[in-house]
Amino acid sequence: MKRVLLLLLVVPSFVFASSLDCENGNYKLNDEFKCVLKSSIDKTSIMGTINVPEHITCDLASYDSGLSEISKYENNKFNLKGTSLSENYITLKCKITKDVTTLTKEKLEIDDFTYDGITEIVRSNDINIISTSVSKPKNTSKNSLLINDV
Repeated sequence: MKRVLLLLLVVPSFVFASSLDCENGNYKLNDEFKCVLKSSIDKTSIMGTINVPEHITCDLASYDSGLSEISKYENNKFNLKGTSLSENYITLKCKITKDVTTLTKEKLEIDDFTYDGITEIVRSNDINIISTSVSKPKNTSKNSLLINDV
């Protein structure tokens, strides 16, 4: 009888319970979009700092009604406690505030994101920023088309 040796490889896997989902699309100067911090598990306290790229500004639009502020939202820092009634913890209202010269892909990140004493890395999906300046064709002067006959 043959014996089969079964080897199981144990590979550590990281399951992220939270996400920062931003509205998809191409954005240009002064365009607005929303980003939502979501979680699939209940947390009783969440805190962190939203790292916003230089072309974007974000303000706290709302947080779930089951949560309350431990400290006021300032300098992109949040500190909330309570039990969220939905998977949407925080909604941010963001705006493109600086123009770009070429297509730029950016991500928002939450630095030092901690919930119930556990630290997690949270990054948003890509945000595409496009330039508002349109290159115009060179204007050809009528005089440059004249040929002088001598």
